[in-house]
Amino acid sequence: MYFFNLPLTVKLLPLLALLLTLPIAILFYTANKPLIVSKVTALDKALFARLYFDSISAKLHFSTIKLSYWLANSIDLGLLELIINASNFSSTTKAKSNK
Repeated sequence: MYFFNLPLTVKLLPLLALLLTLPIAILFYTANKPLIVSKVTALDKALFARLYFDSISAKLHFSTIKLSYWLANSIDLGLLELIINASNFSSTTKAKSNK
């Protein structure tokens, strides 16, 4: 909301900062590239591989969803049907006893 009230020069400051610092960053990266590559450790490689986090997470979530589905179908629906059938049974037996 306040962004629209700013002058154009203030809005362009981040772009100007990027254009000024990008060449400096490129120079530092190209000058120190062998130094950066040599510092890669086994931990870095493991973190880059993400330790198979996606597949473990997917299996864990899928197992949880399957368990939730089973619980919802077997316990909730089964319990509700049992309660409904019991209430229908008691109402029909009361109706028969009143006759």
